Amino acid sequence: MPPMRPLVTSLWLLLVSACRLADAGGGAAPTPPSADAPAPLEYVERVTAGGRPEDTLPLVIAVHGLGDRPERFVRLLEELPFAARVVAPRGPTPRGRGHAWFPVAKLPPVPDDPAREAGIRESAAKLAELARWLAAHRPTRGKPVITGFSQGGILSFAVAAHHPDAVAAALPVAGALPASLRPARAPSVPVRAFHGEADDVIPFAAGDETVKALRAAGADVTLRAYPGVRHAIPPAMRADLYAALAELLR
Repeated sequence: MPPMRPLVTSLWLLLVSACRLADAGGGAAPTPPSADAPAPLEYVERVTAGGRPEDTLPLVIAVHGLGDRPERFVRLLEELPFAARVVAPRGPTPRGRGHAWFPVAKLPPVPDDPAREAGIRESAAKLAELARWLAAHRPTRGKPVITGFSQGGILSFAVAAHHPDAVAAALPVAGALPASLRPARAPSVPVRAFHGEADDVIPFAAGDETVKALRAAGADVTLRAYPGVRHAIPPAMRADLYAALAELLR
């Protein structure tokens, strides 16, 4: 979803799905990507601040929202004041002129939607797989960090909570997790969330509740609030996102 002009029309429907992901701490370790494996998702790549594609760089995965396109969303980070590789993956499902990461039900919200639940689960797993693939196939310094807006914010939370082995940190913007998606154990990576207090698509209260639940579980998590800001990324929020990325990628 474009940061300044959201395309979604419902308020809570992105958050009510009952998504039960397997806890990242249990089960077998992920299989490393093979040398000839194709990328698990289509993506757009940019290098910032005079870096070169062949340089070994920190990696940022930037996840667009509902109806947006990676070619558009990647612009959010094109003015990073340090050299980094920014990868913006494309959602798997066409939606208007862009793409979506998981299904959105019509109003009124449906508490349990198997298709939406499966979509969130599958997209979080695919993004984690992409993070591992990129770290293996592109010259990368350290593990990737993941950020995203709206649906991308939801998935940034989900990757940190359920696939922490794949990333070094998560920076969700205007995202939240429904109670059923919050992990029993704290994510092992830092989470830095950003949310407008006047958000009329994914309410600030939902993001605040998510952060409080993660903090209660022992997570290293913070939430920066923006009074009067709706479902958007204004310049002040963007500057704070840049500063957090610089700190986490240092």
